[in-house]
Amino acid sequence: MFESGTRAIVIGKRGEAADFATGHLGSNLECVVRSAHVPVLVASHAFRLVARVLVAFDASQSAEQAIERMAGSSVFQRLSVTMVHAGAASRGLIAVMDAARGRLQASRLHVYTEFVDSEPEVALRHKMEAEGFDLLVMGAYGHSASAAS
Repeated sequence: MFESGTRAIVIGKRGEAADFATGHLGSNLECVVRSAHVPVLVASHAFRLVARVLVAFDASQSAEQAIERMAGSSVFQRLSVTMVHAGAASRGLIAVMDAARGRLQASRLHVYTEFVDSEPEVALRHKMEAEGFDLLVMGAYGHSASAAS
């Protein structure tokens, strides 16, 4: 489906005529995201420069892959990054999150970590809207139970 050597896909959230479904992803977008093996950047309607990044961290393999891609990319250097886990903290999860933060800091990113005792969808939406993050980074579809519990 994609050219070999593709490093990322940039796509709009919905088609121009899809104003009626503001809370849902378009079916074409969902198809692309589910079949992609590279990062997918879902662009909002209005462009703005990225300075603050929110990372949804659930210790899943896809979240770890997102951290590795960020650490290895000059695109994220000098940005402010907040890693957030929505749900209860455990010793194991804190250790995994600290290790991920260390990988990002070694790549010269400014990183903060946070635990929010709330459902992921609610917590992430609230943080994006209330704190003015420019970009949300998350692994593939949803949050899985962490093996680090």
